[in-house]
Amino acid sequence: MSYFLCLRGLYSSLHFTYSNIVTADKMCGICGFAGFSDRELLDRMMKALHHRGPDEEGSYETSNISLGHKRLSIIDLKTGSQPIFNEDRSICIVFNGEIYNYKDLRKCLENNGHRFYTQTDTEVIVHLFEEEGIGCVRKLNGEFAFCLFDIKKESLFLVRDRLGIRPLYYWQKEDVLIFASGIKPILLHSGVSKDLDPSSLDAYLTLRYIPADGTMFKEIKRLPPASILTFSSGKAKIDGYWKIEVLEEVRKDFLEEFSALLEDSVRLRMVSDVPLSCFLSGGVDSSMILSIMRKYSSLSLKTFSIGFGTDIDETDAARRVSELLETDHQEIIIEKQS
Repeated sequence: MSYFLCLRGLYSSLHFTYSNIVTADKMCGICGFAGFSDRELLDRMMKALHHRGPDEEGSYETSNISLGHKRLSIIDLKTGSQPIFNEDRSICIVFNGEIYNYKDLRKCLENNGHRFYTQTDTEVIVHLFEEEGIGCVRKLNGEFAFCLFDIKKESLFLVRDRLGIRPLYYWQKEDVLIFASGIKPILLHSGVSKDLDPSSLDAYLTLRYIPADGTMFKEIKRLPPASILTFSSGKAKIDGYWKIEVLEEVRKDFLEEFSALLEDSVRLRMVSDVPLSCFLSGGVDSSMILSIMRKYSSLSLKTFSIGFGTDIDETDAARRVSELLETDHQEIIIEKQS
């Protein structure tokens, strides 16, 4: 029996696995731990994430909670420093990603009396949490990994977007939790084992990826997509908040709906306070995305292509697309060194 994904269910997470969706990966880095205090460790963890966020860093600490953030500035370059708090500083967040519907959410929150001190998408989450608790994540249209700390209730939440676009790893033992956007910062803690996980290695060599929540290290896990890890009173639990709806029938309007979703997805990803560009391979997917970008941009778009000087080089096709859509195009040719 054939099964078809319900495209409407994918609306808030429409994403292609290619790295050329609208811009290069917009990265920040988050890290932290619960159950102890260690300023030196937090500094080292943030340093290990410098490649993800070279523009700025910030942190938040209590006697048993430490949160760190390394920022790559995309939206609200002046006042978007993290961590970010709500009005009475009872809720704190460190965030990696983008919320594409944040302007609509902000408008509703302001109508409900919430006061904002930044223009960033991140601040929307703390005010939405005030209204609806951690279930507010279901209203977020975007790609994200974040840690939110409810200071009054002493509850910490790790959240990952619906399709797992943004990375988030953790280690949990007894009443201690350590998390980060990458594995290296977690390994800096002396209590974390560096033992290899043979089953993950076997999966990687067989499938070329590691399924589920596994990593190459026995004790380090990956938070599953569409999941919330709640850490409170020294205990952790993981709950899912979304799953893909599966249909057993073909609808006649699938193609039209997909076209509308794709266009809206690209449009939403073009909200930025820095210039936009697109990696252009010359294939159908990147060419289609670039054509939608052109529709919604009055500015000159930059495109980039990489070639290898071989028979399967696609730079000619990319150049033709660039000329058709009138972009500022640059090519990089990587040649084999003898």
